Amino acid sequence: RFVNIYLLFGKKIYIIDSGIKGCIEYINDYIEKNGRKITEIDSIFLTHSHPDHIGSLSDIKKVSNAKIYCSKQEKEWVENIDKQFEEREIPDFYKIVSESSKVDFIIEEEREIKLEDNLTIKFIFTPGHSNGSYSYYLIEEKALFSGDLIPVERDENMPVYSDYNQLINSIKKVEKSLEIKYLCSAWDDVRDGDEAINIIKRALNYLERIDISVRKNYNPEDGILVLAQKVFKECRIENPILVPVTLKSILSHIK
Repeated sequence: RFVNIYLLFGKKIYIIDSGIKGCIEYINDYIEKNGRKITEIDSIFLTHSHPDHIGSLSDIKKVSNAKIYCSKQEKEWVENIDKQFEEREIPDFYKIVSESSKVDFIIEEEREIKLEDNLTIKFIFTPGHSNGSYSYYLIEEKALFSGDLIPVERDENMPVYSDYNQLINSIKKVEKSLEIKYLCSAWDDVRDGDEAINIIKRALNYLERIDISVRKNYNPEDGILVLAQKVFKECRIENPILVPVTLKSILSHIK
């Protein structure tokens, strides 16, 4: 598995998400190759609290004393990873995330922070993948750091989200309200220009196809596994991983 994290270089260094446990080694190597030091990290902006995004958070905090920004909805899971595991059990959880970390600042929707000259970040509330997901918009570069907001169609598994309707609304929100020159996702290559817009449109189309399939095949007398298999087949998801978070995605269409 992999997940993208992003480093913004100015007079100081700013990070969007922290990756899984152990990523600090890659982060340190990359920073040093650019002639900088890991102690220059000033802030870490979390798109959400899932373990692949907070896994190296505590390690980075220890070496840099960086400030951690997070939404109020996700704060508890960052500060208490045991509680997160109890409420959202996933395989190998403790292999992915190091330990709990204290959040320094709660982010608020539509707030802008001028980190430095020509480096202004805007907070965009984009729930759906999780209840408190945020995206970050770098105003000067017109770059959207979307975390797990924009799913990419793959044949090995379906996207994971907690609320289908929220997710659709959040994607449409960024599509309509922002001029996106660069789309920087956690699970895809960086896309720019028309390609970025096309990726967003394809994501909406993919999610709507899943929704149509779920609603067409839903029968209260069938179990969730029967429904899931029908949806996977129709949406050409050939090697699905049947874990609770995947099934929760399907159930969110009919709640």
